[in-house]
Formats: sequence, structure tokens, C-alpha cells
Amino acid sequence: RSSINNKQIQHFRIVHLMMPFDERFNVEDHRYGISANKRMLKNYLRTFVFVTFAVFFVTCAEGSQMHTPDEDFRTELASLRSRIQSGGEMNTAIDESMKEKMNILFIMTDQQRFDMIGSVQEQISHYNGKTKVNTPNLDKLMKESTSFMRHYTQCPVCAPARSALSTGCTIERTGVQTNDLVNEDVYDLDSQLFGEKIQRMRSFDQILSEEQGHTCEYYGKWHQPKNLYYQSGSTNQERSIRYNAYDFKRNNPTFDDSVNVHQELLACIDASQDILRKGIIGPEQINTFNGFPYTPTKLDSRYGYPADTPLKPKSEGGEFKKWQTSQNAVIGRDSLGEELSSTHCLATSALNAMDRLISENRPWSLTVSFNSPHPPMVSTGEYFDKYWPLRDNFFVPPSINAEHMANTAYNPDRDPNVQDEGAVKEWMTSYYALVEEVDHHVGRLLQKLAEADQIKNTLVIFTSDHGESLGAHGRKGKTTFFEESVHVPLMLRLPGKIPEGKAIDIPTSSIDVFSTILDYVGCKEHDESDGKSLRRFIDETNHNNAHDNECVISEWDYREPTGDGDLTGTLGGTPNFMVVKGNWKLMIPKHAASPLKDQMYNIDHDPYEMNNLLGDNGLSASKEIIGKAEYLKALLHGWMERMDGSEGLYSDPIFNAGEGRGDIDEINLRRTWRRLPVWISDTKLVMGKPALVGSSYIRNEFIYIGRTTEGSLEVHSIVLEGTNSDLFSLSGFVAGNIEAETHKQVKVKFQSNDHNDLTGLDVRIRVSHSEGEDILIQLQGYVAGDKTSSEEKDEQAAVS
Repeated sequence: RSSINNKQIQHFRIVHLMMPFDERFNVEDHRYGISANKRMLKNYLRTFVFVTFAVFFVTCAEGSQMHTPDEDFRTELASLRSRIQSGGEMNTAIDESMKEKMNILFIMTDQQRFDMIGSVQEQISHYNGKTKVNTPNLDKLMKESTSFMRHYTQCPVCAPARSALSTGCTIERTGVQTNDLVNEDVYDLDSQLFGEKIQRMRSFDQILSEEQGHTCEYYGKWHQPKNLYYQSGSTNQERSIRYNAYDFKRNNPTFDDSVNVHQELLACIDASQDILRKGIIGPEQINTFNGFPYTPTKLDSRYGYPADTPLKPKSEGGEFKKWQTSQNAVIGRDSLGEELSSTHCLATSALNAMDRLISENRPWSLTVSFNSPHPPMVSTGEYFDKYWPLRDNFFVPPSINAEHMANTAYNPDRDPNVQDEGAVKEWMTSYYALVEEVDHHVGRLLQKLAEADQIKNTLVIFTSDHGESLGAHGRKGKTTFFEESVHVPLMLRLPGKIPEGKAIDIPTSSIDVFSTILDYVGCKEHDESDGKSLRRFIDETNHNNAHDNECVISEWDYREPTGDGDLTGTLGGTPNFMVVKGNWKLMIPKHAASPLKDQMYNIDHDPYEMNNLLGDNGLSASKEIIGKAEYLKALLHGWMERMDGSEGLYSDPIFNAGEGRGDIDEINLRRTWRRLPVWISDTKLVMGKPALVGSSYIRNEFIYIGRTTEGSLEVHSIVLEGTNSDLFSLSGFVAGNIEAETHKQVKVKFQSNDHNDLTGLDVRIRVSHSEGEDILIQLQGYVAGDKTSSEEKDEQAAVS
């Protein structure tokens, strides 16, 4: 009993008395198999003792308030009942089976981009000789994990990204396409477009709780619809998330479906016994997040203003424009110590949760969702002071000069100082400091897991919801499809099942994380998501059986319901889709007539994404560039068709409030580059690594061929040539007509008993057609660690 706090005992006894006698009788009989006479006697005696203890604890409870949020929470009751009656030991077959199930430790940061880990920076040449972020615990985790080096968020915005990550569903399917759409009063403005979708969402925690018997807790930033706290389809609001908050004064976990990280931080500070300074010294301002002084740096809106200037817009009698009063405008050094930061307070909640969950000897899922390094970017002196003298040696990308943004669909930040290298380096001081602070507490969580000897049966996941521009493209924040905003870290650790130190360079999507969790915990039968388990890359079993599994689509639509059947903003008012395949990336709006510029980059040769190959260059682009643009658009088309579902999420105009012709048709008709009588996706087709399927090594790739001018393209034949052609076969479209603004797909299959047959190839594909000379496509075998030969890189560079 000493391992269970008094409030839990009080809660258990009172609720047990509230249960119908027959229900208590049946539960006890099922769990312990007690004979009828002994059971009846024990129940009467227990009732007497429970009444006595209930009266005693209610009388003594602080404030005479019963902890009621968990009154009907059966999972906790069952666990506490077993522990109290058996002296803390699990002694039934049910509990033994529970012990064998896998735990989940899901660690997530907010706004941490892919390269903000020390060991990642060590691998990137432009960080050579530069000040690097110190993340020893994440570095160690990476060595113990499989890391996905080209992992992309489904949406570079908080709430849509988190909802997709939790459910494994596209933004169109979740209905959460903006931050405000987590609120019931917003999504209920249009039930069909948003409300019904949101109510149908099902998270991995809900599935683990309902189907696997996991005890699930979640601490930190939530930013998702409240219904994900509760059991799916629940009418009586039974919870899937047992606790999500912490009473720092009483050292008790609590639950509140409206809690947020700001409130949790204030509660943590309020519980402190320290005497805290609130008076202003020198140039300090008041941090709107914690209510205490901080010293602003150059990119803070109040930098250079008189001390204690209110952060208010002019419309409210303040000094600033509305955009200058957001969290993005609060940057500097905090006056509070590290133990009263949001990160430290969250770690306190999470470490207490780990103690409790581990002691219960049942499978558990714990999400620790750090708010950092999300704005306000005010870091404690312990970490800020470390980087401040090193700031001049930070790496700042050349894209800080935003001249290239004129040939994009995006704008640089309204604050011109975001293009000032010195100001950005001061900002980076806070960002690096916040990342290192998170790393410290990640280490504490992992150490706790090791001390409890639960490393082998706990799947550890580390990721972030989206990235941060940090001055790239002259911008703050996220909301773009540039690498800094959309490319995030992902590590998976599970000793004995997931390889240590493995790095996967294939593009992957955050909607696949949901399926991966269910796969490894043995719950695949409950996976109805849009994603697919990443085990296919971890175990190297992917061979692109039905379609290309190695391209990534991200999406965003900033519009919200107005309440009268319309949506705010305009269709295609921002780039809505990103397509990544290999080193190529396309950004495109979902409106054929949108005036925005389409964007395409070769990331290998243009890592800072400053040379848009479309936009102003689209009408003069080479055939090779046009072929890549059409190819990426064709991949997006295929993805939307697979995600469309019976509702027509991407084909029915109703999901754009009747505006336009549906996403699929709008994308098909969109073309801001020159038209060609024949285009081809590749003139050199790189075959990916084959997978062992049965007794054969198999790999499939796909070629696309199309026409965008009027009339019809007649393809006479598509055939294999070369001494190794017997290792390959073609299927799908191999001859016939292709009409204007359409395309066809050719499946290229390699099959052999020896995977080494895919090296040193002499094989090509000949396409004979009605528009001129035959097209020859050279097939190139997989090269470990790099799918692109130096010759091909030189050629691609020349094309770009």
C-alpha cells in the first residue's frame, strides 16, 4: 500500500462502494476464483472496512474534496483493486499476459526541425566548423534506434500535424486542417466537412486502451480534438487517457480535457516554494507565457522599447501591429531558473507518470509532448548563457536573403530583421538552448526506463510535429513546404526487433507512425488508417508491389467554416500539396486557375531550395524538367485516388464547400508550365533495393508517360532491350493511345534469385511512339547508400 498515494486509495474505496454488489461479486470471482462462502464473507468484511476507511479518508482529505474525474475509470480501478488486495503483486493469468505486452513511450517536441540534433548536424557538411546543438541523449538514442533521415510531417501546422500523427489519417479525412478546428464550436459550424470527420477519428491510444488493455497517459501539449481523450464511440465519456495533467502542490496526477501547457506551467510555478522576482530590471519585459521578466533579443517585438511595455496591438491601445503580438514575437532569456521552465515542469509530470505506470505492472502508453522549441522562444539562463558567446559561429543558410522568394508562392516575414544575420543568430541562441534543455529531460526519461529494466519491452518513439524556418527564406515559423518547415526527425527504438544505428534515407510520412505502432504491438487488425507500417523499410521488405511506396505527400488547407456553408479564404490560396520522390519536390495549389506559382526543386543540387525550376521558369523549362513536374503530379493523382474513399474526399467538390471541381480534377487541370506532345518521367530509371519475397528478390518501379497538348499520342510499343533484359518484365500500359492531358503507367519488375543481379546492368526500355524518335530509358541498379551515380548527378545538375 505504501506505493499508492492516499488519494488513490480514497478514490478506489469510495468508487468500489458505489459499484453494484453483484458487479463487485462478479469481478472478484473472475479475477481470483474464490469459493462462494469465502467470497461472501470477504465481501461483507470488506464492505465494513471500506465504509470505515471511506469516512476516515473523506474527512481527512485536503479541502474535503473527493477526486472525482476518474469515478468510472475501470482500468484504474482494476489495477488498484489488484494491488491493494495482493500486497502489490500481480498474481493472475490475466495480469501475467498483460506483463508480456509492449509499452509505448512516445516523445514529441514541437517545432523541432530535422537538423536540430547534434549527431545529424555532424553528418551535414554546412555545419562543419560551426557551433552545433548539444544533444547527447538524442545522439545516444539515435545510435540505439532506426532513424528516418527523410521523414516529413503530413502538415506543417500544429493541430493538423498532431491529429494526423495520432490517427494515421490524411488531413482531409481527419477534418482538422487548421489549429482552430480542434474546437467544437468551430468544427460544428459545418458538420459534414469537419464535425462528422472529427468525431470518427480514432487514435492509437484509444485502440491500445480499448483493444489491448493499455493504461494510457498523455502530458504536455495536446492541440487535438477533445474526443480523442475518450473511448471511441463512448456515450458516457469513459476515458482512454487516464491522466493528462499534474497537481504540483499535492503531487497527484489529474485529468482535465481543457488543460493546456500554459496553464500547467503557471500551476507548476505557483507550487514553487521559492521567492520569485517579478520586478523589472534594465531592459526586461514581461513574458506573456509565464508572467515573469525576461530579456528580449533583437527579433523580439519589444526589443529596444521601454521596460515593461505591454505586448498589445494598436487596436487595444498598444504599440504594435497585430502580427507583432503573437508568440513568435517573444524571444530572449528568461529570468526564472531551469526548474520552473515549461520543459522541466512537463518532465516532472512525465517522470511521476513513469513511476506509477511501471509500478502497476500492466502495459502502458505514455506520451510526453514537449512544447519547446515552439514559441515563445524564451530559454532559461542555464542553457541560453552557454550559446550566447558562441552565436557568431552559428550556421545561417544563404536563403536568409529572400530575393528568391519572388519566384515562389510564399512571402518572406513582414519583419525585415528576419533577413538580418546578426538578429537571426541571437534568435538561434534561444532555439538551440531550448532544444538542449529538451534533450536533457529526454535523457531523464530514458534513464528511468533503463532503471526499471523496461527497455526491451518498450517501443520508444521520438519525433516532432513540424519544423521551424529559423530565418531560412527570410521567414519565422512553419506553414510552408520548405525543408526547414516540413522535414522532421523520427527515431524508433525496440531492442531485438528494430535495428540499432540504422539510417533510412527513403522519404517517409508521419501518417505511417500510427500503423507502425499498431504493427509492433500486435494490433494490426484494428488499423483502418491511411498510413502503412514503416516496418517495410526497417525490415527491407518493401518492393512497391501495387504502387510507389517511396513517395511522400504532405498537405495543408488553411480555410475554416464560416457557419453559412462557406469557407474562409479562397480555394488554392496557398500551396496545398507537397510531393517528394527521391531528390525531387513539387509544391502545388489545388485550384487549376490559382494565380500562385508552382514550385519544384532538386533537393540534392539545391538543398536550400532557392532555384524554383517552375514558376517564372515553367514556360521555358526543358523536357526533362517538364517530365519531372508531370511525374510528381501523377504521383499526387494516384495518392489522392487511393485516399479518396467512399465519401470522395478528394474528388467531390462538396469538401471544398462546392468551390471548384474536386481536388483530383483541379490538380489534373493545373499546369503552369509548357505543354508537350509527349513527356516521360525518367530517361534513367534507378531500381530500388530488392526485397526477398519467397525465394526470389523482387523490386518494382514505375514509369509514367503522357501528353499535355491537344490530340492523341499513339504508343506503338514499350519493350525491354539488353543482355540483362530477361531479369525484367513490363506490365500495365505497353501500347495504345494516350489522350490530351492524360498519362499512363508502366510497371517495371525485377525478379531474380540473386539480388546481385541488379548491379552492373545492361538493360533499357524502348518507347516507340507517333511523335518522333524512340525514347530510350536506361535502367540503373541499386547502389547501397546512394541511388544516384556521380554521372547522373552531373547530368541532373546540368539540367537544373
